[in-house]
Amino acid sequence: MKRTATPRKQPRQNRSKNMVETILAATARVLCERGYARTSTNHIAEAAEISVGSLYQYFPNKDALFIALHKRHEQQLQALIEGMLSQLLAQGKLLSLRQAMASLIRAWIQAHQLEPELHRRLEAEFPFFEPDEEVQSTERRIQAEIRELLSLHAAEIGQADLDLATYLIMKTIESHVHALVIAPPSGFSPEALEAGLLDAIMGCLKARPETA
Repeated sequence: MKRTATPRKQPRQNRSKNMVETILAATARVLCERGYARTSTNHIAEAAEISVGSLYQYFPNKDALFIALHKRHEQQLQALIEGMLSQLLAQGKLLSLRQAMASLIRAWIQAHQLEPELHRRLEAEFPFFEPDEEVQSTERRIQAEIRELLSLHAAEIGQADLDLATYLIMKTIESHVHALVIAPPSGFSPEALEAGLLDAIMGCLKARPETA
């Protein structure tokens, strides 16, 4: 029989939502302590201080739990990035392109520093996680917001194709920040790495020099 990896029921009332959050928080703690292979639903229920039966009311098996945890973590990261993008768009042209990109990079780094050990564990244990439509929809919205941000500074950008510029920006920041969190390099300060990434982004955009 095929095991389902989706939640058994979607929480609608506050009490149910709180229970799911308690279970997922416990799942995160146990994963960081024991790893996926050595974790069971019994361990998670014990950490959440609930019965296994109560856990099974929401999640049919361990896989469903970890998929939900991965989604929760991804949504938290996306929310932080979207929050910064909203601020940057609200400021419009008050910031230069370089200032806007520096703020975006900083937001991406801060987002990935949210529960960094959990982030490393999830990436190590589930490298081929498939985001669902909700997560993908948010990613598309973030991409559209970055394009809108770039369009505000089009005069400073040497790359004529803003869609291409947006794609390059997202993938460059995403891949470099991801690497910094998963395996931070020794010998470089966080400030130096952040400045280097900003220089790479500006070079990618082929930005024209700023005028005094």
